[in-house]
Amino acid sequence: MTPKPLLLADNWLLELAQDADVPVALVCMEAKQLSDYKLPPLVEVLNLQEALEGLRAGRFSRLLTSPRHGPLWDKQRPLLSRIWEMRKKIGNDTVLRQYEIPKVALSCGVPLTVVDRSDGSHIAEWNHPLLEAAETYWMRELPLHPQHPLINTSRRFRHHSNLDKSPLLQAMKKVRPISLGLSDSRQALAKPATKRHDIFFAGSNTSPVREEARQVLQRLAVEGAYKIYLPETALSRTDFYQACAESHLVVSPSGWGWDCFRHYEAALCGSVPVMNYPTIRRYRPFLEGEHGFYYDLEDNGLERCLRKALTDRARLIEMGQSARSHALNYHLFSKLLRLMVKNPGVSSEAF
Repeated sequence: MTPKPLLLADNWLLELAQDADVPVALVCMEAKQLSDYKLPPLVEVLNLQEALEGLRAGRFSRLLTSPRHGPLWDKQRPLLSRIWEMRKKIGNDTVLRQYEIPKVALSCGVPLTVVDRSDGSHIAEWNHPLLEAAETYWMRELPLHPQHPLINTSRRFRHHSNLDKSPLLQAMKKVRPISLGLSDSRQALAKPATKRHDIFFAGSNTSPVREEARQVLQRLAVEGAYKIYLPETALSRTDFYQACAESHLVVSPSGWGWDCFRHYEAALCGSVPVMNYPTIRRYRPFLEGEHGFYYDLEDNGLERCLRKALTDRARLIEMGQSARSHALNYHLFSKLLRLMVKNPGVSSEAF
């Protein structure tokens, strides 16, 4: 039997597994985690014991794991609280999965890949051993500076001088950006359509960047020079995709993290995403003027960007087509999972 990858999956990694187009095995970080997910036949679901036995028997070519959710021994809490918490963790199935499976994989010589698709931009202290042991560490919100994911994650790393001397800084060379991406199933909703709107934006105000974008668009709507669709209430998923497809430009400001689903939803619908300039390193990014537009948060950057873009609507049609092809080629969940399974040491040319 040909060895296949084993996924130790939290919800973020389970999302990718739903669109797996290569054979993988999967064990959940939490035993009762599968009820909300429909996995394809290519995904073999295992329990904890089956995963451990398979690792020891050489059934798996690689372990892909999400970062651990918390420490075994939380040094930030009072001693009595730590002891009480440790008593609850001893024998806890979820804790065993997060700590025992990577330990057994490494002892058996199975290569380790970590996949962090969360909103966070730090690698927590309890995940430093995973960073050191991993062959590749994929990170969605990967900061521009290599020290930033580690700074202030432990007492030792409160000062840059300590971090400069740490082997972990060398380990950061293994960290690669990965996009949030989009489920393959969204292709059924994302159908390019005739353009009815110049600009579309819908989204919850989870960040000041989004609130500022809405205020700019409200001001432009009052001006009346452009056809702006700015719904006040939440849209259904179907209506949201239809609005994206019918718009030349879809404004996509950052939320909790810079990367967000809207970037890829707009592109998949054949529209041009308009994003604030990134604060992270990116995998296969949308290129300025080819797949999308970027704007400064200062000096009325969004308004200037929109006005300039709308001087050539024919070009926007071509850009929307290019953005759709780019999303289909690189940012569907199946493509991202295949990348991490098949190409753990992918060339930096992809970023």
